[in-house]
Amino acid sequence: MKNTGTINVGGTSSIGIGHLHNIQGVYAGGTINVTGNSSVGVYTEVPTRPVLAGKNDDHGLANTSGKTVGTETVEVSGKITVSGTGSSGVYAKDTGSITLKDNKNDADADADNKTTAKIEVTGTKSYGAVLDGLKA
Repeated sequence: MKNTGTINVGGTSSIGIGHLHNIQGVYAGGTINVTGNSSVGVYTEVPTRPVLAGKNDDHGLANTSGKTVGTETVEVSGKITVSGTGSSGVYAKDTGSITLKDNKNDADADADNKTTAKIEVTGTKSYGAVLDGLKA
């Protein structure tokens, strides 16, 4: 899953990008505007399932690229603004994981996503990042 556009989250208790099932990679670039109350820009509760170099994917095809295909976490490299009340920019729960990335100088980054992750919070009782139930 990849976003490089704009997502506006204006509804109450809404989510811009929700990662609920194990998939190979999640790239959250572009812009996510969270204006709804009790809403979230990027939410995850499960791990991603990248294909490591030299390993087979779910279809039995070998990854011969020499690099990981997919993401080892949900990668956020865009801008998230949070102005809704009781809302969050990113929210990781259970076994989910989120990484804020700097893709400006990363040769492996998507060519159309040369950005640095940024979260701005102006909403009342709102958060940039929330970890819920994660065990270290």
